Amino acid sequence: NNTVIINDMISFCIEREFTPVLVIPPMHHSLSNKFTPKIRKILFGFMLDGIKNGNVKFLNYMDDERFCNDNSLFQDAFFLNEKGAKLFTNKLLFDLGLTQ
Repeated sequence: NNTVIINDMISFCIEREFTPVLVIPPMHHSLSNKFTPKIRKILFGFMLDGIKNGNVKFLNYMDDERFCNDNSLFQDAFFLNEKGAKLFTNKLLFDLGLTQ
């Protein structure tokens, strides 16, 4: 079901001449460490394998050490705080070539 929804979202973007990008944001290391390789394959691998358009950019920051090991960037294990969100947004915009 997830791949159907994602493919519909990608088609929606492409039909409107938007550039779809799939992003997994950073997670605090205490949470990301709980995702075994098998679980990561189930969550992300199968989803990515099911994407029909191979031109969709996929950016995975789940274990990005610039974020996941810095407690001062998270409000809890799930969410970045304001400081972390600003840093991550700047990094994402840079990686997408939208800023320098």
